[in-house]
Amino acid sequence: MYNPADRSITLCYELVASAIEQAPATVTPDGFITREAATFGNVIGVLLHEVGHMLFNMLDVPRFGREEDAADQIAVFLALQFNKDIGRTIVKGFVYFWAIGRDPSSRSPMSAWADEHGSASQRIASPRC
Repeated sequence: MYNPADRSITLCYELVASAIEQAPATVTPDGFITREAATFGNVIGVLLHEVGHMLFNMLDVPRFGREEDAADQIAVFLALQFNKDIGRTIVKGFVYFWAIGRDPSSRSPMSAWADEHGSASQRIASPRC
């Protein structure tokens, strides 16, 4: 989480533990992502998302639309600045957790649908990235 008061980003142990817990046992049945890539990609993706919030705040960057959507787009843009393999791993891990965490058929509580973030399908299918 980004805190504008002291301009810090806090990465909680609980996020890492949740990423490890929700990652596939080895690889997804469709071969989309491995356990390690899902965990690494999600944690780094969330960190880059929070960097987006930090950049908007510290540099007073104007945004068109929701800030959460813009932070997602910055995260993907920053991830793709690494080499091809690392960029793909980050984006795939980030997307994997959006899909499993916001799927109505999953065991997600209703509170997962009641915040400032878009739905998984909105986040995954954003044509602006």
